[in-house]
Amino acid sequence: MAFCKNCGQPVDENANNCPNCGTPVEKTAPQAQTVAAQNAPANDDVQKNKGLAWLAYFGILLLIPLFARKDSEYCKFHVKQGVTTLCVSIVLWIIRMIINAVLGGIVASMVYSYNRVGLTVVGIIAAILGFVFFAVSVFIIVCDIIGIVNAVKGEEKELPIFGKITVLHPLVDKIYASLNK
Repeated sequence: MAFCKNCGQPVDENANNCPNCGTPVEKTAPQAQTVAAQNAPANDDVQKNKGLAWLAYFGILLLIPLFARKDSEYCKFHVKQGVTTLCVSIVLWIIRMIINAVLGGIVASMVYSYNRVGLTVVGIIAAILGFVFFAVSVFIIVCDIIGIVNAVKGEEKELPIFGKITVLHPLVDKIYASLNK
C-alpha cells in the first residue's frame, strides 16, 4: 500500500490522485525498475560490445566483431555498415583499375602515333577522374571515421549515403543466422 506524500493517508496503488487531498500520486519504484529492466538488454548489448563494434570499419577486420560477437545486434548493425563501405571501396578500386588500363592503352597508341592533342585530352580526362576517385575515397574514409565514432559512443546511426545502401544486408543477416545455429 502506498501513502500520499502530502497528507500521509493510504492511497490505492492504481489511483492517480490521493482520495483525501487530491495530490497527484507519484509512480512507485517497482514500476520504474520494470521499465529499466525492459531497456536493459539492448543497453547491455551496446555497453558490452561497443569496444569491439568499431573494428567493423577497418576493412577485413570486420570479421572480428562478426565472429566474436555473433549474437550481438549492435555489432551486426555496425558490421552491415562496414561491409557496405568495404564493398564500395573494392568496387571503386576495380573501376579505377579498369579505367587506368583503358587510358594506358589509349596513351600507348597515341604515343606510338605521335598524337600530342590526343595525349593532352587523355591527360586532362585522367586528371579529372583521378580527382573524382580521390574525393570519393576521402568520403569513404570520412564515413568510416563517423562509423567508428558512432560505434565507440554506443550509437546506431546510419552513415551518410552508405547507410541507405542495403544490398548486402540480407547476406550479413544470413551469415549471422548461420553462425547462431
